Amino acid sequence: MNSLKKFNVKKVVIYLLGIMFVTLGLGTLIMLQTGTNLIKGTKPNHTVNDSKTSSLTGIDEIDVDVSSSDINIIPESTSQVKAHFYGGVTSGSSYKSPKIQCYKSGNTLVIKQVEPHMFFGFSNSNFKLDVYIPSGYNKNIKLVSSSGDININVNGYHFNKLDCNLSSGSLTINDLTADTFKYSSSSGDLKADKLTTKTTALDSSSGSININMFSGDLTSESSSGDCKIKYADFHNNIDVHSSSGEIELTLPKSAQFDLNAEASSGDVSCDFPVTVSGKNEHKLRGIVVNDKNKIKLDASSGDIKILN
Repeated sequence: MNSLKKFNVKKVVIYLLGIMFVTLGLGTLIMLQTGTNLIKGTKPNHTVNDSKTSSLTGIDEIDVDVSSSDINIIPESTSQVKAHFYGGVTSGSSYKSPKIQCYKSGNTLVIKQVEPHMFFGFSNSNFKLDVYIPSGYNKNIKLVSSSGDININVNGYHFNKLDCNLSSGSLTINDLTADTFKYSSSSGDLKADKLTTKTTALDSSSGSININMFSGDLTSESSSGDCKIKYADFHNNIDVHSSSGEIELTLPKSAQFDLNAEASSGDVSCDFPVTVSGKNEHKLRGIVVNDKNKIKLDASSGDIKILN
């Protein structure tokens, strides 16, 4: 009898502890959400306005790395790189604003956002980093953002290699030429207009891909989101896989290619006259004029459309 009572007391204590932790968690979530909503729309109580410049002598790569800021790449008719870091944060606690560093490491120019310390409290920030790139620079650029958007509008600049890595945020590109373009995103969209490359590699965990007036060899891996690519001219190889989302490929009417398209749980349609070697509701294999250029499209869940 005594052992039964002891057992029941233990069960009661465990239940009470469980209820306490659940209540504490819910309370914390409510507090954070309420605090964030309260400070949104209010005037920032911590601001940053900092600029740094550097020459490009001996530099083969510009490496920009920020944690919670938008990155804007802007053309500039000067011989130096200029980084302008600005914005503000509304915080419900004591807070020390971040800063940027600009330094050379070997052949690399590093522009980096530095957080002074961790803090606990409610905050809402709108930091931005404008990086002005001289028109004569045509080498490598690497852009990394943990939580923010990247915007590249460079009026036809040509880079050797462009590497964009985003954890949570969108990438927008307008009028860019790069020998090699590499894109990796955990959560965010890619939108590009007038993108000319030799080779492009895309890796998106969650988000849509939409490229207009594109050229270049393409490999793309997408876990969740539609992939829509429209070629301005086409003499390339394409390999696109989508786990969950539609693949839409638009090619010039003069395009010639070997096609291997398969939608595991969707339809495959093609506007081009295909000399078919294999076809059913979910699969289309064949040649349009000749097989010099290879197109492989694979959608696990979603339709595949080849348009002209």
